[in-house]
Amino acid sequence: MLSEAEIREKCNDIAASAYHGCGQSDVLFSNKLSDLVDDWLDTVRDDNERQNIIAIAEQYGYTMAQYSDPDMCPHGFDYDCCPCGCG
Repeated sequence: MLSEAEIREKCNDIAASAYHGCGQSDVLFSNKLSDLVDDWLDTVRDDNERQNIIAIAEQYGYTMAQYSDPDMCPHGFDYDCCPCGCG
């Protein structure tokens, strides 16, 4: 079982990884971070450890549901403003 410090260190690494390529979109960052945390949680079998990871990851922006808005592209921008060409 990981200590709180180890969980925070892993969350810092995950947040840094999610930050790259998010284009300053908080929605894209949150979705990328949540995907990475979900991948990590898939490898953890202990329920108490999973709850500890979720509680700390939420402080970094983790959510269990992906953000979705029908008026915005998957990257969190208005369709006409997306730098990825969604418009």
